[in-house]
Amino acid sequence: GGLDLVVAAAGRDEPTPGELVTWGQVRRLFDLNVVGAAATLLPLVPRMRGRGRGHLVAISSLAAQCPLPGGAPYGASKAALSYLLEALADDLAPLGIAVTLVEPGFVETPMTARHPFPMPFAVSADRAAAVIDRAIRRRVRRVRFPWPLVLLVRLGGLVPARLRAAILRWAVPRACGTAGVEGLSP
Repeated sequence: GGLDLVVAAAGRDEPTPGELVTWGQVRRLFDLNVVGAAATLLPLVPRMRGRGRGHLVAISSLAAQCPLPGGAPYGASKAALSYLLEALADDLAPLGIAVTLVEPGFVETPMTARHPFPMPFAVSADRAAAVIDRAIRRRVRRVRFPWPLVLLVRLGGLVPARLRAAILRWAVPRACGTAGVEGLSP
């Protein structure tokens, strides 16, 4: 009878200081993180619509909610993906198609293992999988985790942008050692 569940889970990041960000890098991240997810999910919508049921899931990131030093291309691509899924959820719900947007914080994976900066409240891949599985089974519209990092991101959104940027410019170099975001490779 067709696919009932489709999960777009590919992703990549390239932490890079703003002055070193290139058009090619932005395009690579958008091609994978946004275009790839859309190409995975959207072709199945007509069939799900015809059956009056289905479930689309995409893995975005809490980075979509909080601009971070060295994270412009990645965060922007995940923000675009989050927006796409949020808008689709509104449009597809009346057709019987559920949408789940997953916005995790740091998850311990081979991709994050190479980062030279601290990852507060990082969760294991097994823990992340359990949270995501539960959200899919419950057809939750959006799941963000871990809660301490979600809280910090929300509180950060209440701080004026200039103050938040100053705090991050101060905190990130200290957290990363003397290299700061300059220690991130393009």
